[in-house]
Amino acid sequence: MDPEIEADGPEEPAGPPAEDALHRWARENGIVLHDRGRVPRNIREAYDESQ
Repeated sequence: MDPEIEADGPEEPAGPPAEDALHRWARENGIVLHDRGRVPRNIREAYDESQ
């Protein structure tokens, strides 16, 4: 790391903001997803279709 560059606040979240929306949608539809790890393809596809 360049000594002249300093961190500017907290690190970015683990996933993109869309991941939060996907997890919220899953909970609202009775789908249990872990906070970590990959979202199964069929869940992601169902979410995409619902948008």
